[in-house]
Order: sequence, then C-alpha cells, then structure tokens
Amino acid sequence: MPRRTKEELLAEYDKKLELLKVIWEWEKKFMGLPVPDDADPVKLSIKRRGKTPISSHLSGLQQAINDMIEMARDASQEERAQLSDMLKKANQPALSELDTKLEKKFTRILERKSIKNQEEYYLVTERLNNLDNNLTITEIKTLDKMVFDFESVQK
Repeated sequence: MPRRTKEELLAEYDKKLELLKVIWEWEKKFMGLPVPDDADPVKLSIKRRGKTPISSHLSGLQQAINDMIEMARDASQEERAQLSDMLKKANQPALSELDTKLEKKFTRILERKSIKNQEEYYLVTERLNNLDNNLTITEIKTLDKMVFDFESVQK
C-alpha cells in the first residue's frame, strides 16, 4: 500500500474531526461539569491539525473516537437514538456502523493475538476495563497477555 500524501492525511483528519465534533457534542452533555479547553478533545484536535507528524495526531483522533463509541455502548436506548439522529443530521456514519466497525477491529486484534499499536492498545484496555464486556475467561486471559506483551515492548 503506497504512503498517503500529507494532503490525504489532512483530509482524513478533517473527516474524523467532524465525526468527533458530533460525538463530543452529544457526550459532553453527560459530563456534568464544564470541560476546560486543555481537556476538550475537539479543541485539542483543532489545535494539533497540520502539525507534524500528522499520522500520530490522526491516530490520537481515532483513539478519541473509539473511546467515545465504546462509552456510547453504555448509554440508554434513548440516548443512543439521540446520538444516531445527530450523526445522521451531520451526514456521518450511523452509530450502528461505527459500533460494527469497532467490533470488527476488536475481533481482528483478538484473533491475531497481538496488539500492533497504541490505537489497538487503548481499544483492548478499554474493553478489558469495561465490566460489562461479555468476554469469556479465555478471551480475558488472552487479552491480558497481549496487553502485557505490548507494554513490555513499549518500555
């Protein structure tokens, strides 16, 4: 696969940023407290846009989106319907599509039995930390080992 140009990466970044804006607008209603600018994922992402290396900022943006999609799984049906409506109005992928994409990614990681990068690491640890993760004991042990192996290499 050929390397993407900086322009292609920036276009992808902008597309993901628009998705993040919608999800964040929905999610911050549940925070209960004001979010300072230095902790606001949208403001931080806008600030980082165009800075090098864009690929690492793109990965961080995807991690934020993944985290928010995972958190949305714990929302009520009504709250999820509200997010779905917001996504539709903003011409973004449906929540069910985002859920499916994330689930497929998680399944590929589990089947491969290894974590390749930070984005996968955060996806796996988020799933492990979720008390309602529907994982078997065998899957939890496999994931724990994968996390341990990844962390060992990162040191």
